[in-house]
Amino acid sequence: MKLNPLLIGIAAALLVGCNSDKDNNDTTAPVVTPDPDPVVKVDIPAFSEGNTLQANVRWTTYGVPHITAANLESLAFGAGFAYAKDYACLLMDQIIKVRGERSKHYGPDKVAGSGDSQHLISDFGYKALGVNEFALQHYDELNEDSRAHYEGFVQGFNKYVTDTGVENLAPECASQPWVTQLTAQDMLAYSMATVQLASSANFLELAFFANPGDSNEYLPVPMSGAPSAVSSITNNIAQQAAQFKLEKKYKHLGSNGWGLGKDMMAAMAKEDYSLIHTFLMREICGFGSLI
Repeated sequence: MKLNPLLIGIAAALLVGCNSDKDNNDTTAPVVTPDPDPVVKVDIPAFSEGNTLQANVRWTTYGVPHITAANLESLAFGAGFAYAKDYACLLMDQIIKVRGERSKHYGPDKVAGSGDSQHLISDFGYKALGVNEFALQHYDELNEDSRAHYEGFVQGFNKYVTDTGVENLAPECASQPWVTQLTAQDMLAYSMATVQLASSANFLELAFFANPGDSNEYLPVPMSGAPSAVSSITNNIAQQAAQFKLEKKYKHLGSNGWGLGKDMMAAMAKEDYSLIHTFLMREICGFGSLI
């Protein structure tokens, strides 16, 4: 009997394909992924012992602060000092705004002499929000970590302002009467006001123009000084109230976020760069342009 070479080849191929793994010469061991090391929770003290605050602040050549400390209060102390070095005038202006004191220091108008009464309206609006009273009443209800952050931050901030001297601050606020010492309650009130920028802050003007009666009860009343100046402000406000239309503000707002690709991370590691994105400096202090 003569065998067909083609059939023999097919049969051989089938036999090879049906061989089990034991018949293969591949002896590669299976990859075993080890269990990850258990996460060890490190308890970081909230407050320093004996109210002695110590922080090590190292600035890179690009001006980025790296802060190390033994507890949260001291860490915030370093953050407050570093923040004030760059943004003391900005934050103090924002605190004055939230306190409702811009008219006291800057006059009633945002554009001096324009009659826009924006500082007056802003002051009334933030007082209507009641963030300062709420902060004073409820500060002690914050947890220990939050209080350590606030209290450490204002101590660091105030230290920088005191050590530098009012006259040596940035030109925007050097020797200005509104240079102020911050309190932890100031920062809580500012935090509350900041998170309302896209909500309640849209209604500051409406709160000011709202009339509880049928006449001009909402308008300023001269208590002393120059009644003619108050009369001019009153007339301007009455005109603005008649033309007021509610519009949504701060449409551009969004949350902070970082998106870093592997190439950027590799480059940063190679050059020994770092990015610091702390809650205090970005969310609490909200540095950026003045609002």
